[in-house]
Amino acid sequence: MRVWNLAALGCAATVLAASAAGCGSSSTPTKSAATTATTATNPNQFGEISLTSPAFKNGHPLPAAYTCAGANISPPLEWKKLPAEAKELFIVALDVTKSGHNKVLWAVGGIPATNAQIAAGTIPKGAVLGENQIGKPPWGGVCGTTKGERDKIAFLMYALRSPLHLKPNFDPIAIRPRLKASTISTGLTIASYRSS
Repeated sequence: MRVWNLAALGCAATVLAASAAGCGSSSTPTKSAATTATTATNPNQFGEISLTSPAFKNGHPLPAAYTCAGANISPPLEWKKLPAEAKELFIVALDVTKSGHNKVLWAVGGIPATNAQIAAGTIPKGAVLGENQIGKPPWGGVCGTTKGERDKIAFLMYALRSPLHLKPNFDPIAIRPRLKASTISTGLTIASYRSS
């Protein structure tokens, strides 16, 4: 199965792949993944955009309403610190597990750069939904992979210098080269989920 390659995320990939504090630190386990990524000096690493959710704190559990245990809708997101030259935004949510899976749960393209939030269970006017790898559109659903295993749900935001002109049900894996070429800033927030 084609997956969203985390190797290109630099510091953020390290944070997502392990439960430790993050890149270059093993003594501060309470430091959040987003904060770790923000302090990275490489401009291609995640953290320049302040991406948050009113539904959960970074690194904390995803509320049941946004999982198979509840209504299973996409959570609300908010963001700040977009670059002035951003023309469009792209968001992808990944289910990342210790076993190495990083399936696309949710992909939203064509988000106007004038937007500053997404309400729960919706997408902004003008935006389009891509395919997910769970087969339960539009939000792929957080159901866990192995009983008792803690997943990380990574929400990644990309600010783009030019629109990608994506069509509904686009393939998020296939458009990655275009996404990478147009990205000028990024953001990351993480929720956790343990299947029962």
